[in-house]
Amino acid sequence: MLFRSHLNRALELNDRDSLAWFQLALTANTVGALERAAELNPNLAEAHILLGVRATDDNQLDTALTHLKLATRLVPRKSYAWYSLAYAQQKQGDAASARASLEQALQTATTPQHREMAAALLDSLPR
Repeated sequence: MLFRSHLNRALELNDRDSLAWFQLALTANTVGALERAAELNPNLAEAHILLGVRATDDNQLDTALTHLKLATRLVPRKSYAWYSLAYAQQKQGDAASARASLEQALQTATTPQHREMAAALLDSLPR
């Protein structure tokens, strides 16, 4: 709670600090703070990934794809960004795009877990 009160105070002093909004979003689990962070810093890839994942979970797939495509442009070497995009694409029914994104996820995977997740989703796609 102390950290959160410090973040709130920091935002009172400067409400244009995207990283403070991002940290608040992580500690308070609020979409509004996450959206504000991404609005203030459109290059904050992690905010777009989290917004995309949340939108995917809420079945707001157009919103999810917008955030996740931007995230993969911002951090093209992050396997989890490609995996998240592929999952949203698969959920939307676009197996071809999901397959292409999973190929990127596999190429950029740096951990066995990331490789296994991407391979499992790839195996689940219709041929």
